[in-house]
Amino acid sequence: MDQEIYYNLINRVNYAVKSDSRDRVMEAYGEAVMAKRLRAISNDQYFKINSVLVSYLNCGANGREKALKQFRETEWLKKNVRRAY
Repeated sequence: MDQEIYYNLINRVNYAVKSDSRDRVMEAYGEAVMAKRLRAISNDQYFKINSVLVSYLNCGANGREKALKQFRETEWLKKNVRRAY
């Protein structure tokens, strides 16, 4: 069950970042915070998701393409998104 929640969050993060929507990214961040507070995901899993979302939000309008490229190349994301399907 916990892994299912984690993979669902990864898919939501992937969708939010690819859609280039700040609102969706903030929703995904809120879901990750809630999952951590409910202890549905570990601290390590939370920090992996958080680092992607925060770096994406902090990059600014000019750096979004670079952040999006870096996000797509993230190895743990590629590995876990495949597992989620």
